[in-house]
Amino acid sequence: MIIPIIQSPIWSKRYTTLRLAHDTVRFTEIGREIPCCICNEWLPADNEFFNLSPTKPSGLNSQCRVCSHIRWEK
Repeated sequence: MIIPIIQSPIWSKRYTTLRLAHDTVRFTEIGREIPCCICNEWLPADNEFFNLSPTKPSGLNSQCRVCSHIRWEK
């Protein structure tokens, strides 16, 4: 049985400061959260909720997995 490892991208201090200034990241008791650009729901910033994207500074897509799945079903 293969157990997937949840990866949390490492953000630089500068990138985190910029996201905080634009109110696109928040820190809660469960960790760092970012909003989905489609549904605007705040979700933990890891690959359980967002697909990985090596071209993005955050390492994550801006759409959550649910919205991305709905988009590709259409």
